Amino acid sequence: MAQAALGRVRAEMAEPYKAIASRTRQLAALSSTVDLLRRVLRALKLVAKLREHMGSSINADLAKAAKLLADIRLLQAEGDLSGVAVVDAEAAWLEGVGRDVRAGAEVMLRQGMAALSQAEVGSALQVSRRMQTRSVYEMKLRVFVRWTLCC
Repeated sequence: MAQAALGRVRAEMAEPYKAIASRTRQLAALSSTVDLLRRVLRALKLVAKLREHMGSSINADLAKAAKLLADIRLLQAEGDLSGVAVVDAEAAWLEGVGRDVRAGAEVMLRQGMAALSQAEVGSALQVSRRMQTRSVYEMKLRVFVRWTLCC
């Protein structure tokens, strides 16, 4: 008799537990989906801003473009967005813009060093830092600055 009662109580407890466990798994999956959609939407907004910025003028502000590219890269580092068609469609364009921004920063750094323009060199270094690149000119500039401070 006690065994039968224990079996009934166990059955009564098991069903609600299974339902709660199932709903918890659904909620976790839904939360992951919402997070992915939030990141995809944010990435697309940043890409749209970058497209607008790069298309607005021939001499687009490289520092702003580098900041937007860095924000997109950071967003992608938060979680893998590969395999999402709308994000993958922008990947080649983003790579091209990244190359253009790095090349522009390199030119700006060379010109700034030639003209001894602190503002231009500073802007170029800011872009390089955001793009996480180290150019030969940046390294030469570091050596020059160290040598100047030492001697």
